[in-house]
Amino acid sequence: MNGWTAVRQGVENADRHTVLYDSTHNGPQRHHGNSLIPLMARLDGLDVPSRAPRLIVSATHTAPYGANHNSTAGIEGPASAIARFSEWSQRLTGHEGYRRVWQRPERDGYPLALFESAGHITTVRVTRSDD
Repeated sequence: MNGWTAVRQGVENADRHTVLYDSTHNGPQRHHGNSLIPLMARLDGLDVPSRAPRLIVSATHTAPYGANHNSTAGIEGPASAIARFSEWSQRLTGHEGYRRVWQRPERDGYPLALFESAGHITTVRVTRSDD
């Protein structure tokens, strides 16, 4: 796979299609490649009738000797936040050698996951913003 293409089909004219995003080899967003986050940010930015919740993705890393480090993404729409949660989780397991211990939704339904690697613990979560 070498990118994503998102196409909108016309409501009044189903034969009319508009390319919303194209990160394939010759597309205008080709510099994003296979990353889902820019695609989801584009979809989040579309005009929708109701206001979607604004979310934050955050990760907390705890070392076995007690040091903590927090990473936080900016406030973003639901599609972007879920894509970022997925990419951060895949990076931990696919590139940094962590294993997923568990994943479950929190009370509000947004995902929370716990990862472990040689005594290092990382939690990744999506929470609602109060913006």
